[in-house]
Amino acid sequence: MFVSKQWATMLGALLTLGLLGTTPAQAAAPDGVQLTLEGCRKDAGFTFPDGGPYICPDSNYTTGNLGKTWNELDLVPYRITLKAGNSAPANQEYKVAVALDNQDAGRPGYDILSAPVLNAAKSSPSCSAVQSTAQASLTPGIGGTDTTIYRILTVTQVKNSTCVYDYYGRLALGAHLYPGASLHANLLAENLGTGGAGARDVSIPVKEIEPQEISKTMAAQQGASQTWNISKGTEDTLDFGNVCRSDAPESLPVEITVTWTKAIVTGGNVAVNIVLYAKNPAARTITVDLTDKLYKGSDNTGTLLGTYHEGPFDLAAGFNDKVAEFTVEFAPADAGNVGDWLHNEVAGTYTDLVTGIPVPGTTKSVADAQIQQGTVLNAIATIQDVEDIDGDGLKYAVGVPSLGGFLNGYVAGTKTDGEVGWEVAGQTTSGSITFVKQVYLDQPKRVTSGVLRDTAHLMALGGFTADTNELQIPITSSVQGILTIQKSIPSFLDTGEKLEVTFRITRANDPSFDKTEVITFLGGGTTTQSTTLSGLVPDLYSVEEKGSMFFADGSSTGEVIGLADPRDPAQYPNPRPVDLRLEDGIATHCAATADFQNEPTTEPAKVQVEKVTEPLLDSSDNDYDWTFKLYGPGGTLLSTKVVGAGTGFGKFLDGVDDLLLTAEGAYTVVETTKSGWDLISVNPDSPVQDKVCDFVVDYPEDAGKTFSCSFLNRERGRAQVLKTLSGSTDLGGYAFTFVLRQGASTVATGQTLESMVADAGNGGTLMFTTELIPGQTYQICEIVGPGWLSSFGTFVPGAFTPPDGQAPNPNVDNSIICGDFEVGPGETKVFEIDNTPPPGGRALTIGFWKNWASCAKSNGKQKDVLDQTLASFAGGGVYIGKLFVDTCQEAVRILSKQDVGTGKQKSSDPAFNMAAQLLAAKLNVQAGAGLCPNAATAIIAGQEILDGPPPSYAVNFTGTGDYPKKGQFASEANSLATTLDQYNNNYLCVGP
Repeated sequence: MFVSKQWATMLGALLTLGLLGTTPAQAAAPDGVQLTLEGCRKDAGFTFPDGGPYICPDSNYTTGNLGKTWNELDLVPYRITLKAGNSAPANQEYKVAVALDNQDAGRPGYDILSAPVLNAAKSSPSCSAVQSTAQASLTPGIGGTDTTIYRILTVTQVKNSTCVYDYYGRLALGAHLYPGASLHANLLAENLGTGGAGARDVSIPVKEIEPQEISKTMAAQQGASQTWNISKGTEDTLDFGNVCRSDAPESLPVEITVTWTKAIVTGGNVAVNIVLYAKNPAARTITVDLTDKLYKGSDNTGTLLGTYHEGPFDLAAGFNDKVAEFTVEFAPADAGNVGDWLHNEVAGTYTDLVTGIPVPGTTKSVADAQIQQGTVLNAIATIQDVEDIDGDGLKYAVGVPSLGGFLNGYVAGTKTDGEVGWEVAGQTTSGSITFVKQVYLDQPKRVTSGVLRDTAHLMALGGFTADTNELQIPITSSVQGILTIQKSIPSFLDTGEKLEVTFRITRANDPSFDKTEVITFLGGGTTTQSTTLSGLVPDLYSVEEKGSMFFADGSSTGEVIGLADPRDPAQYPNPRPVDLRLEDGIATHCAATADFQNEPTTEPAKVQVEKVTEPLLDSSDNDYDWTFKLYGPGGTLLSTKVVGAGTGFGKFLDGVDDLLLTAEGAYTVVETTKSGWDLISVNPDSPVQDKVCDFVVDYPEDAGKTFSCSFLNRERGRAQVLKTLSGSTDLGGYAFTFVLRQGASTVATGQTLESMVADAGNGGTLMFTTELIPGQTYQICEIVGPGWLSSFGTFVPGAFTPPDGQAPNPNVDNSIICGDFEVGPGETKVFEIDNTPPPGGRALTIGFWKNWASCAKSNGKQKDVLDQTLASFAGGGVYIGKLFVDTCQEAVRILSKQDVGTGKQKSSDPAFNMAAQLLAAKLNVQAGAGLCPNAATAIIAGQEILDGPPPSYAVNFTGTGDYPKKGQFASEANSLATTLDQYNNNYLCVGP
């Protein structure tokens, strides 16, 4: 059909009426050109090859309805045929438009319109490629649709030519929902006009369009696991008891019950199986990506359990099948339990690999699943029991079980010391079995111990296992031996007389086992008696006859009597071994008898002596040997014995033989004393405790008896001083006095035992000669001069000053320091004492200074320390107030609180009291005693208030006359006297 010249007129009218909406710029219309629009009516089952071209066979093109075989995401082929006839210009350029329904009522139709491509095979050689604008949208669209997509084509064509152009339109995702009956493709004028000879229309029926689809199935199951308990119970022990009993059993029964119980079923994880399907009704391959979301509950408001991405999947034309399947597991706490719901949503997004243009929109599918009960694991169980025994001579047998069977060929009732196994399978319910067993001794008198062990196991299909702890049944058998001691004597007891024979019983392997048994014979009674010990453990025992006591008629005091066994001592020794031991674990000696036969002896008595010393002595010690003398009745010296200390008893001899005490009467043993030793005790001693061993021999009772005397001596100790000067043994020209005292304390001067002086001559080593008794308390004392330091107070805990050197009394001498000590037997107590010379040492009291002076009245013969210290002051003296003290008499009178002129006592005068302490303090400082700020301040203040005003209350102290006893001066003087007294006693300053 040729386009008439009326094209422009009609199009202009349409634009004037506003029927076409927004119109492109006016261009030249085709002249003498027949325009044909065709679409492909493809056959059912026809598909395009991957990668195109998307052109149908020529026979499938039609200008009518395109049929029912087109579906979403199909690229629907269209064809424009342009025939320029003879009436057409020789060469012309014109414009036309192609358009597709894009959207109506929010539903998509076509979403892509491709640029037409020259079909050279069907076109004249003169035809060239069409020029196309980009895809554009027109709103409102053509024919009443909301939106149309279009392209404006510019064609250059010569007359008498045919140009054919192919293009396609993509059916959008969701196109099956497009409203109305058809989707239209249009060939229009340049201005998108539908009127006039150039407008063409080809349609597709909408209701026949099949959608792209995804679908899914979902199933959820919760697994479960059966749990079991297994236990056993039985008697605690098997004890055969004393196998020496006549009724001792050879076997004992025991029952062990194994119980298995179905316990709770525990919920397992929830397994969710998701299967995803996709349908591609298009005639070409489509790529889809799937996003799956799983929620707890029946909709997507519940907890999101997981998001899963599957794909991309290339779906061939016509594909309709499963694309993915997966299973995920969740804990019940997250997903729920049996009966709860799960909700699943899957969304598909599509990719057009041909156009390269994204596919708008998604497809969706939902599924819900209720959690179902899955497989219950461990519902079927196998029970096993394994038992064994250990212990010498022990076996066991197991009776026929009520269910199940033994393993490894064991036959019920067979004795064995090996392992026995049992099993029952296929248990689906709780149950139990009791094993009846018998435990045997291989010998009737087997003494043993062992354990019957039993362990039960449960193994369920599904992997669950449970075991009992190993049940241990202790098995014991024992023996309680019997030891009989039998004693026979001649018939020598008269009526009323009594004989007691003492036996000592011990065990070889138990030092703590020590028993005493006494067998008593009465005059006129039987001459054979016995005593029995029962319940004895297997061992080698020893029975020793210790001695016999004879009791005269009516007497409660026994006398030792000598009895002897007339039999061969090699065969009948004393002590007597008694064997109750096992032989290879068998009690072959259940009972034994030790018999003793005795008769009075006629052998005279003997005597022995031992020396015990503290401390123990070595044979090389000078005092190792001790001499003892034995005196008989009438005081006759019978024998002398030398015994080494700690060597035990030694018998007195008559030449080379034991001395026999043939005469009855009193005997004494006396030791020869040693210097430096004290005799502590003698055993036995007479009631007068004269430390002499006394005993009386009386026959026949003492026949065969050996009398024993034990002497304990303790060695005295000594004291030693090792003196150093500032850590050196070189004492130079100094001398240091040390005194050994006893009985000294803070309230008693005690007794001076010894005094020694350490100097360069003896190198500071002093060994006191006084022998010290162990256990008694002594004192070591040092005289420490003013300004000196001594380590004495640090190495002797509780060091003190005795009254003749006691610090609390200012009139006594605090230069003496003492410490208590004791010595052990034979010990030399060593005192290492270091002294440090001034300055910085101790201060001393007024008592020291007035006693250690040339004019002192004391009897101590002390050195004139006062005179020397006064002379060391500048000018040969020191001021106390207005008084310049430079003589011994002045100083001693001031220190004694006396008037320096008359010697009158002034102790109640505050000025004299303080002056005495002030002078002692100044002497201490001059001698090198340590000085602290408090002491220095007190010394200055004391001098000031005795040296006249200022201060206003100060006095002019000259050592004579009277001074205020009240008022500010007296108060200040008393206070300073106290402070200075503390300094002189080493209480004021920290340190010396």
